[in-house]
Amino acid sequence: MTAINIFPYRPTASTAAGTTTIEHDFTVPAGKRWLIDYVEVEFGTQAANNTVDIQTNASGSYLNIWEQLASFKKLGVDLAARYPRAVELEAGDVLRCHYVRGTSSTIASALHIMERDV
Repeated sequence: MTAINIFPYRPTASTAAGTTTIEHDFTVPAGKRWLIDYVEVEFGTQAANNTVDIQTNASGSYLNIWEQLASFKKLGVDLAARYPRAVELEAGDVLRCHYVRGTSSTIASALHIMERDV
């Protein structure tokens, strides 16, 4: 049986001033498979025109796997509540947090995953 590692994936953060669109990409390493249960997204400042899309390219192009989130400071998205077996990605697949900032605030993302060898 292959090893299963349960750990929150390293969080990412961006502080680039003046940039309105920022993407945090989490790529599944070669020889691995991820089950993603929970995604955390955060803005340094809550504003109505700050949005984030949670997307994956597993179908070949980036598509939202959750409706757009707006006007929040910190939010946790429980993917397992919508997808019975969570979201499963193969080696090379990407989970993307696509941020659009209306204010020049910091942003952060974190994934909580189970990773296993294939």
